[in-house]
Amino acid sequence: MFYHEPASARAGDALVHCLPDDGGEVPPTLGRVVDLWAQARPNRFHVVHQADWIAGLFCGRFDFSDENNALKLGHDPSAGCWIFDAAALPFDATALPRVFPPATAMGSVTPAMSAQYGLSPACRVFTGTTDGMAGFIAASGLDNLQSGTAVTSLGTTMVVKAVSPNRVDVSKNGIYSHRLFQNWVAGGASNTGGGALLRHFSASEIEALSARIDPGIPSGLNYYPLVAKGERFPIADPELPDRSEPRPDDRVAFLAGLLESIARIEKAGFDLMRAHGVPYPVLVKTVGGGSQNQVWLKIRQRILGVPVVRAENAEAAFGAALIALRGGRNT
Repeated sequence: MFYHEPASARAGDALVHCLPDDGGEVPPTLGRVVDLWAQARPNRFHVVHQADWIAGLFCGRFDFSDENNALKLGHDPSAGCWIFDAAALPFDATALPRVFPPATAMGSVTPAMSAQYGLSPACRVFTGTTDGMAGFIAASGLDNLQSGTAVTSLGTTMVVKAVSPNRVDVSKNGIYSHRLFQNWVAGGASNTGGGALLRHFSASEIEALSARIDPGIPSGLNYYPLVAKGERFPIADPELPDRSEPRPDDRVAFLAGLLESIARIEKAGFDLMRAHGVPYPVLVKTVGGGSQNQVWLKIRQRILGVPVVRAENAEAAFGAALIALRGGRNT
């Protein structure tokens, strides 16, 4: 199952008894775990995210995760515990991981991995983070995080994040906050982005047609392009349809309208977060494939009203390396 796929109603029913008496939404990752577990009902297993799986392969243990990946599994980073009654789960609660902050040492690489990849036997493995947070860290760094620091990751989908003085969670609008050491990073993930463009254009067409767009002139078109049906942020609606009509005959005009509309969704995300106490950015650093398009950067800058620049370090892998560096410095 992909991260944007909703859990089944059956999974929700199975988990409703685990939630607090005052109600609350089923954590989306936990719902998907129940759906996957129900296919085979194994007696023993570990719940792992992608980063946990890779780290586990290197150090030989699969009983841990990090605060960022575990957030949507139902871990409360403020209280350091699960938001649900683990004893009431339909499977053995020992399958859940122990949760640590990013950059926490989990052990050294196994002899087999050391031999296979030529790593020193003393090489250590640290807890990681989500791809979105790794992209944020790559762009922002870890040394000078201040309120108003904002990063938009524009790949297949779009993720906007900004440093906030307080934790902000508004589930009805898809806003959630990650803990990043002593800071909070609030944001949301939209199902718009490059994947929505690729429904209509090839990558080479986007590059060629973008060069013919004047980024300073509004397109006059208003779309809500989505990768597939359903949106998470700034509108939380699993049934929201892609809206890419009416389509002009001029393909340059059509692309300009799509680029501009995605930029408006980005602004709507920052505006929504500001309404809930997250400072509006003074500068947006951007990563992902969409950050390569200079015309799109200028369109976004016009609509957001603040400078939009391609981050000097745009790869999420660089953010992961910074986490490992911090972990190494702390041990």
